[in-house]
Amino acid sequence: MSTPNATAKPSIGTREITFGQAINEGLAEEMRRDPTVFIIGEDVAEAGTPFKVLSGLANEFGTKRVIDSPISEATRSSAAQHSQSLHAWVSHVPGLKVVVPATPYDAKGLLKSAIRDDNPVVFFEDKMMYQLKGPVPQEEYTIPLGVADVKRAGRDITLVATSSMVHVALAAAENLAESNISAEVVDVRTTVPLDKQTLIESVKKTSRAIVVDEGYESYGVTAEIASVIADGAFYYLDAPVKRMGAMDVPVPFSPVLEDQTVPTPKAVVSMAMRLCNRT
Repeated sequence: MSTPNATAKPSIGTREITFGQAINEGLAEEMRRDPTVFIIGEDVAEAGTPFKVLSGLANEFGTKRVIDSPISEATRSSAAQHSQSLHAWVSHVPGLKVVVPATPYDAKGLLKSAIRDDNPVVFFEDKMMYQLKGPVPQEEYTIPLGVADVKRAGRDITLVATSSMVHVALAAAENLAESNISAEVVDVRTTVPLDKQTLIESVKKTSRAIVVDEGYESYGVTAEIASVIADGAFYYLDAPVKRMGAMDVPVPFSPVLEDQTVPTPKAVVSMAMRLCNRT
């Protein structure tokens, strides 16, 4: 599956780096700026995380600021232990802010805002996007929490997506364009605070909406966002708000079966075609 790069805001000194490099760069800059910032987690110091996202930070800042937490993982593999998307859990807790970036540009800008926020912020990084490349400015920038981003403008249907599903939605929008269906793709960027106004205004314009999230569909992020849209844009809707999330099953070990448990561009296109009466 192709994952198109979302375009960052034009900037002097912008270069193409990966999602993982943007995370590393954002952390290093904030640790240099504020000596009270530290990192603690599994395999963050000596290993630099299994994906090498934090490589070099322990050397620069020392193991008193980059701290390995205890771990015993002799019998874990992947599947349900590593392949879940559980941002809905913490989004349910009052007082927490929750960030779900989809591009290197957003990852760095939102990370720096999260570190500077006086409230506790949970920052989710989709490990499958660490090698995703995109433009990131070299100069200082931040992105405010609670501001959604319209990644692609459209007029016929709104695809609201989170994290990696933004790229699924963008790929679906490309395919829908071949059938003369103009899909608007809205990246929420943060589930808490949620930019309700941007979501509602988009659906008022398009009159149809699909909410796509990699987390479990039941009692999840898609339900909350769909409720916001249904309440705020009810009289503008030409069809019910549809939700697409992960199947309500433990994630299987088989890669082939795992791929069947989460939304795909093909599945999003099929749902959008039905909503637009093109089947």
